[in-house]
Amino acid sequence: MASVSNTRTAFRPCNRPVPGYNHPRPLDGTIRRWGCATLAILFYDYVPDAAERRAPHRPAHLAMLTELHEAGKLRLAGAYADPLDGAAIVFSDRATAERFVERDPYVANGVVSSYRIRDWNVVIDE
Repeated sequence: MASVSNTRTAFRPCNRPVPGYNHPRPLDGTIRRWGCATLAILFYDYVPDAAERRAPHRPAHLAMLTELHEAGKLRLAGAYADPLDGAAIVFSDRATAERFVERDPYVANGVVSSYRIRDWNVVIDE
């Protein structure tokens, strides 16, 4: 029988309690860098002509995202595919997401018509 080696772990259960679930592992309170955590997802809804309106503000927007990613505060970010009507950005915590929205040139310059931030309990991660 052939052996298959995979460097990625397919399933890492959370190491902290989830309401209504009797977790079988000891809960030591540690959070691994790529382990389970509560993240924050920022959902943007764009105006209909977002592609044109975002162009002059895109370098500053991407610079903010890059800075947060390099600081370990941003996990994923990207606009939706066709149609370009919004985006999703995953932050390490809600406070960072809220501060981002307050400073984002897309929000300040009317590219974003509405937004919402949702806490996300990750139970399976890379």
